[in-house]
Amino acid sequence: MRSTTIVAAVSGLLFFTAPAASALPTPTISQTSIGGARLGLTTKAYRAIFGRPVLTDRLEEGYTRLTFPKSRVEIYLPSSSNAGVAVSTYGSFFKMASGVGPCSPAADLTRIYGKRLERLSKKGSVTLYRLGNLVFRVFGTHVTAVTLGRGPLALQVAANSSDCPG
Repeated sequence: MRSTTIVAAVSGLLFFTAPAASALPTPTISQTSIGGARLGLTTKAYRAIFGRPVLTDRLEEGYTRLTFPKSRVEIYLPSSSNAGVAVSTYGSFFKMASGVGPCSPAADLTRIYGKRLERLSKKGSVTLYRLGNLVFRVFGTHVTAVTLGRGPLALQVAANSSDCPG
């Protein structure tokens, strides 16, 4: 009897936690998207992927930042076009095919991608690496965020991004 009670309790626990996990976007990072969010989408499209942002900030130089805390994603859009130019994540559930993502050991990033990584800057304990359209923010011994974007804005977003909570 005792094992039946435990199984029922565990089954109930799984039943209640599954919907919350399924509400999150696809946990993938690639050269073209983070969690299914590509560059160039509109605010409406990003909301369809991640839900309603809790924060919408107006930034300098006419940019808007949409913050989706549940998904741990930030989107940057210029007011002139309302099309996303940077997507950044600090969510540990987002990973590349190699398994590297926010909260991963920096040693994994450098071991797996080696010479394909371009070290962009190092200021104190923060180092930025570029791999194609992705910029990895490393603080100390861990990757703390990954940003999809091109040009100087991607570097600025990565350098100032939120850190993974792990």
